[in-house]
Amino acid sequence: MIIEQLNSSHYTKKEVNIGDHYIFSKKKLFKLNCIKFDEEHNNGFFYFSDKLNREIKKPIKKTKIPFSVENLQTFVGNEVFLRKRGVLEITYCSSFNAKEEKLEEYVIELKDSFNDDEGYKTMALKLKELLIKPKNIQFEMKKNEQNKDDTKKILNWILKNQVRTYFYLKKPVNNIEIGYLQNIFHNSEQDEKIKNFPLSIEIRTIFNEFKKIDLDIIEFINFSFNTGIIQLKSETSLFSKIGYHLLKKIKPQKIYI
Repeated sequence: MIIEQLNSSHYTKKEVNIGDHYIFSKKKLFKLNCIKFDEEHNNGFFYFSDKLNREIKKPIKKTKIPFSVENLQTFVGNEVFLRKRGVLEITYCSSFNAKEEKLEEYVIELKDSFNDDEGYKTMALKLKELLIKPKNIQFEMKKNEQNKDDTKKILNWILKNQVRTYFYLKKPVNNIEIGYLQNIFHNSEQDEKIKNFPLSIEIRTIFNEFKKIDLDIIEFINFSFNTGIIQLKSETSLFSKIGYHLLKKIKPQKIYI
């Protein structure tokens, strides 16, 4: 038996699942039935079928696997981050209604609370109206009245869940810290506009060092989560839309638009 070491920088890792339904376009939803490799196992074909059960064969090396319906189904029962009017909110996905023959009518339901109290709000959003970025969560730190509560909620969520977080700093060099949030230090002044606003944080870095960081010098934070960010297309700028469409062409698994 020959064991060959591969240089990971020369390869791209793709996650594909037999039986999943992949969204190649608004009108092309294909089910992956099998993958067949050639004799040397360095090429082959994906075998899909459409809603009429017609076989579609696509070469592995030339096919960029897109977002799947099953990715969205994993959102159900979990927290989902909703970017609304530039503010990142933590919501709860209560259901995902999918009709295989009508992709444009798929609906995802979000509510603003985990509780079943009468006061919670539910949003029913059609898939065709949404831009979805799985896994990668990015939050810009803005110290103002509008974002005060959302900043506190995001930081408290990170603290509670102990996710590995990247803190990007407003510095020309040494401008990133990676670690786990340990403490949040708040303003103790009596002015209601700034009372209890987070002033600084303490993190435990990946080198097991404890560091205190002022929020004023944090540009944005980034972390991975098993769901993602949802945003209405109508609230996305033209410049951002162009960038997202380019990203979809290059890495279609990274975004649904």
